[in-house]
Amino acid sequence: DKNWREQFGKAEEQSKVRVGALEEEVAAAEGLALAKAQRVQGEHDAEVEQVRAQHAAELAKLKEALAHARDASKGQYGKLKGENARALQALKDMHKEEQETLRVEQRAREKDTRDEV
Repeated sequence: DKNWREQFGKAEEQSKVRVGALEEEVAAAEGLALAKAQRVQGEHDAEVEQVRAQHAAELAKLKEALAHARDASKGQYGKLKGENARALQALKDMHKEEQETLRVEQRAREKDTRDEV
């Protein structure tokens, strides 16, 4: 009976030692898993940040290109508007000169007709 109790006590002690060792291994494994998860999360966060920064840079380039295109378009529009205005004024001037020429010719014909009479 005493022998059995000693064996049981030793077995219980060995079991406690094994359980303690296993608990340490589990804790170490959990620590490694947590560290790995944090490292992977950090890498993922870094990749996400890198992609976000890249997209932000591309978006900034596109916005800049759009702004230049708008400015160029406005400039081109203004230039065309100015050319149109000048062309329209030239047409109006030509029409005015033509009307004046017709009046002068009409007066000349009227004068010639009076001179003949």
